[in-house]
Amino acid sequence: MKSAAQHHFPQVFAKDGQKWLFNPVLKKRFKNRPEERVRLQWVDFLLHQTDWSRNRIGFETPVQLRREDRALRADLLLYSSEVAPYALIECKSDHVKLNDATAMQAARYNSLLNAPYIILTNGVDDLVYKVESGKACSADYPFDVYQEPAARELKYWQERGFCSQVIHPDLKKAMGLLQSRFWVNDASAKINYLSFKGSFLPVPMDHYYRIFSAAEDQKIAIALMGYGSGANYMTAVLNKEGVNCGICAINLDELVAGENGSIRLFLQNREILLESEALRKVILNPEKEDFHKTLVKLLMSFFD
Repeated sequence: MKSAAQHHFPQVFAKDGQKWLFNPVLKKRFKNRPEERVRLQWVDFLLHQTDWSRNRIGFETPVQLRREDRALRADLLLYSSEVAPYALIECKSDHVKLNDATAMQAARYNSLLNAPYIILTNGVDDLVYKVESGKACSADYPFDVYQEPAARELKYWQERGFCSQVIHPDLKKAMGLLQSRFWVNDASAKINYLSFKGSFLPVPMDHYYRIFSAAEDQKIAIALMGYGSGANYMTAVLNKEGVNCGICAINLDELVAGENGSIRLFLQNREILLESEALRKVILNPEKEDFHKTLVKLLMSFFD
């Protein structure tokens, strides 16, 4: 099944050109690693879409297995109200497919924990099992899942690097709905975390992107990002036949203010400055039904 955490994101902050992950339960920062992102996605889901108490979420619980020289660590362990192991959650990178080997690893951890539920996740898909009489059978999530809000508060997106603390007044009015419409309320495009060696922006381009199929051999990855007191950006990366061949970086604050040069297109070592009143209107009116389709069409036109 599609992961319950697929539309949830970890808290982050950028420092010295690097992005760090922040654990809101442990109040600690962690390196930006794939498995850690998935783990904190699940923490975000538990805290925002279930009534699971944060004091019943355990991290890296040590598990001393037989014939092992050192204790292994379970990614997440949910405890019951009686403080007994309730659900073991094993987190993998979003590039790792869930299979029998993944299930066997979780079963090994659980052989001593004896949690009645096991959840395998890569942030894209989830496998849920209930353990009875030593056998694991497919099951539903062992907790109530609330419906996602139509639009999350602006603070949610600011804490996760999707927009900065300083936003143009006109853009600020639309930002919360813009983020929710783009990231949550559409299932037509996958969400992938993409890494880049460098950045055309004063912020890291490593981020979550929505991947849209623009043509048979073309895809466009689009992201919204912003950190601290910096500017707010939309970034689009064009991929043809598996090769990234162009990047469009849009300063959303300048775009809304009508400033020249707010759209920068990078093609084959060339930089081109563009203007688009049509894009400005789309950004400020994200509630329209054809929002995603119109946005993708506009961005693709910049690369023509």
